[in-house]
Amino acid sequence: MKAEGLALTGAHIRLEPLERGHVDGLVAAAAQDPSLYQWSPVPQGKVEALRYVESARASGGMREVRRCMRLSE
Repeated sequence: MKAEGLALTGAHIRLEPLERGHVDGLVAAAAQDPSLYQWSPVPQGKVEALRYVESARASGGMREVRRCMRLSE
């Protein structure tokens, strides 16, 4: 199943397929507080984040999604 253009939206969160356009946000989020990610591997820096996104996209499914918190309408 192709995940392109597919997004699941609820009252408080939106899930969408991970794309190259998310790399800068992933880098920024990973740099905030490393203790938040102590139990899971998180790509550090733009090169690792891009490799992570490309790997997820190559899997051909929605194995990885971007989680977007909805703060307001």
